[in-house]
Amino acid sequence: MSVNTGRRTFAAAMGILLATAISPAAAQNQGTATPGGWAIVGADGSLGPNTNVVSVKRVKAGNYRVRFNQDVSRCAANATIAAKDGDTLTPGYIIAGRHNTSLTEIRVHTFLTTTLVPSDFQFDLLVSC
Repeated sequence: MSVNTGRRTFAAAMGILLATAISPAAAQNQGTATPGGWAIVGADGSLGPNTNVVSVKRVKAGNYRVRFNQDVSRCAANATIAAKDGDTLTPGYIIAGRHNTSLTEIRVHTFLTTTLVPSDFQFDLLVSC
């Protein structure tokens, strides 16, 4: 595991912890499993460190489907473009949202900022319920 992946894993885990700590539902249901999850995803759709993610599918350039082991249809999705090789960050846009036909999937779309053409980017995804 590279140092960058370790830091990203730690940051994603801290995001989940923070989201859970401030959630009213978490305060009422202490001791239960945390819904939602997180993932580090490669530009090719490869799944890195994660929690509650079953698979990632790269549908086509800049278009991904992240499948969770639970219903995420009422959850909030937040995605961030990650640096390639730990150093270089190509400017891009990212959109994450619930899938309209699958209760367990989050859609992620990535685009180049200069042309708005769909393009593959490595990204981090956090889903909070």
